[in-house]
Amino acid sequence: GLPAGQNGIRPEHLSISRDGGEFAAEVSHIEKLGGETLVYARHDTHGLLTVRLFGEHDYSVSERVFLTPQRERMFQFDPEGRRSCSAPGVSPGLDQDIGRGAFEKREQKRVA
Repeated sequence: GLPAGQNGIRPEHLSISRDGGEFAAEVSHIEKLGGETLVYARHDTHGLLTVRLFGEHDYSVSERVFLTPQRERMFQFDPEGRRSCSAPGVSPGLDQDIGRGAFEKREQKRVA
């Protein structure tokens, strides 16, 4: 499971911008799926984060981007790695890894 108190967010609740945001990241790779685009961006502290965009969007590998989570959509995990609470109780700081939880959950679904 994930460490207790670790934050998570779904890829569609993380916004991306070239102009500014809550924290900077570097595009790792992009998946263009027709009706949506998945942008994977790496952050030194938060690891690999997935951003889900509807429609076709152009980003380049190694491009610097800015990410901003929709805090009201964030959640936490309990010691067993299960989602334990939603936004109101989520820690306001980004000192915890907000993206790895959602990314790992997505990868687990894909493998299963």
